[in-house]
Amino acid sequence: MWGADQNEFKFSDQVAEKIKSNHKKIIFSKKDFIDNFSKVVYLLDEPINHENTVPMYLLSREARKDVKVLLTGEGADELLGGYRRYSVLNSREEFNKVNDTGIVKKILKNFNGHTYRKQIWKDSEKFTNSIKQYSHFDIKTFLPNVLLRQDKASMGANIEIRVPFLCNSTSQKLFTLQKEEKIEKFGQKNILKKILFDKFGFDIEFITRKKLGFGLPLKDWLKDEDVFFKYLLNLVEHELILSYFNVNEVKNLIDDHIDDTTDNTDILFTLVSLATWYDIFILKNKVTQ
Repeated sequence: MWGADQNEFKFSDQVAEKIKSNHKKIIFSKKDFIDNFSKVVYLLDEPINHENTVPMYLLSREARKDVKVLLTGEGADELLGGYRRYSVLNSREEFNKVNDTGIVKKILKNFNGHTYRKQIWKDSEKFTNSIKQYSHFDIKTFLPNVLLRQDKASMGANIEIRVPFLCNSTSQKLFTLQKEEKIEKFGQKNILKKILFDKFGFDIEFITRKKLGFGLPLKDWLKDEDVFFKYLLNLVEHELILSYFNVNEVKNLIDDHIDDTTDNTDILFTLVSLATWYDIFILKNKVTQ
């Protein structure tokens, strides 16, 4: 994990002690990230749409030294209301705010929107239970990308990934659970946390701690000369940006981010990743190994 305040070693140590596992900790740096960034873009065959794909690859590469197969928890969040939005989204209006494409319309020269996502959302409205509604939408739109990037990142490290939560019979059963079984006393993924409490005896601090994931300080890394700053400055002169994007809008995004006027981390990282993909697959530039 990245940084002393962005790891869960305290909790993973508790798990290792409880189940008597052969536990191994992995720490990676910003150098590890940037040294493997273009390689991971190459392995994905497409731009990185989430920064955690790089540590996912690094984790797989390290695990391959000891094992050939890994089990992961992909699908649990989508099936059991594991994302915060499952608790706060209660209307179509709130959903539309989360899926706002305004910034994309500004920077792309031609943009017609994602009509397929609108159709899937319309299909999701057949579920009267809001958790099932959002779950169905995420399973159809978000989860496939998560699984694809995980598969490519892990296979790039020559290791197999298995997803037990997405076993057909298991996923069907979890999807049909009632709302209170998914979000209740212990918060999101309530039923799994109840098992940890009842069957394994983990304390409340362990069970209800804030979810971390593979958080990375990309906001600062985009301004860091050792990481992405040079990529950022090159964007406005990049062939891809000049051909398909409104350069002045992209420049405004960069300037505002550097000046701390607005946090444009997500869109700028996406553009850097897209430009890197273009360099590798269109311009045929050598991949940094």
